[in-house]
Amino acid sequence: MVRIEKIPQRLTCILDDLTDYAFKSASSVEQGLPIIITGAPRSATTTVEEIFNSNKVFLYHEPFLRNTILWNSELAKINSNKPFNPEQITSIYQDILNVKDWSHYRKSGRWYPYLTKLALHKSLPLRNRRIIIKDPGLSFCLDDAAPLIGDHLGIILMRNPLSIVTSLNKLKWDPIQRLNIIYTHPYFKKYDIHRDNITINKIAQMSPLERMALQTALIHYFLNEQSANHPNYKIVYFETLMSNPSQQVAALSNELQFGAHYVTQKHLESITSNDQRPITRHSYKRNSQRYIKYWENITNAEECATINYYYNLFNAPYPQ
Repeated sequence: MVRIEKIPQRLTCILDDLTDYAFKSASSVEQGLPIIITGAPRSATTTVEEIFNSNKVFLYHEPFLRNTILWNSELAKINSNKPFNPEQITSIYQDILNVKDWSHYRKSGRWYPYLTKLALHKSLPLRNRRIIIKDPGLSFCLDDAAPLIGDHLGIILMRNPLSIVTSLNKLKWDPIQRLNIIYTHPYFKKYDIHRDNITINKIAQMSPLERMALQTALIHYFLNEQSANHPNYKIVYFETLMSNPSQQVAALSNELQFGAHYVTQKHLESITSNDQRPITRHSYKRNSQRYIKYWENITNAEECATINYYYNLFNAPYPQ
């Protein structure tokens, strides 16, 4: 039974769906290769997702995530050297291409980003348009996932590990289970991840912040190792992108083969400046340039040294 106090919110969500459907129906559409956005958790992939989302495209938020072993421990228990079930990934992607998957569809610029069960999108067809998929679940397994997706363009988003770990620590996202999978699952044997001071027992004894630093270091290592195999993917540094959003986003938009002036200045300012009302509640959490150095005045010098120590075990010092 629906609680009485919830009814106004439900009605607002339905109205929000109708508005999105109307805007999507009336809008011109972008055509082009699908785009994949990936990166380590808390790399600001959602910010980049919001920048490029519009009524001219269909954007899907993390459709593969729960079907990969690092985000689904039950899958990791299966005795296999694969990072996911290829048939599942292919099926999900085909549903997206055929405009049949609305569970991960994300509305553009709406206060309620996901559709309700009554949304018209699910029963009245909308014109096909370019697809954008944001999914950190592919960050460790691009070599396996990219061939299943076919021709596409990709963004590998990098962010300073000090900012990433500060954000993880604020949310208390301890990745101990994920690290156990990385150091025990057969899939990861192809990577050079073993160090004398890192074992399963020692990981269990680490502080949460150390484990967050180790996870970030490893995923950046995986991304760097794989990026050389995928010339259709571009490494984008979040700090560079936010240093001059207008110029840098325009350049990236051009590389992704969007139409001229695809990302408007008003839309960009709503996400990257405190002077404008944020497009969604979610974007408000990261809508100013202070997020370039998010760790400042939050993470102390000793913690920063710990984060950099683990990062440099697997990667060159972060360039930003």
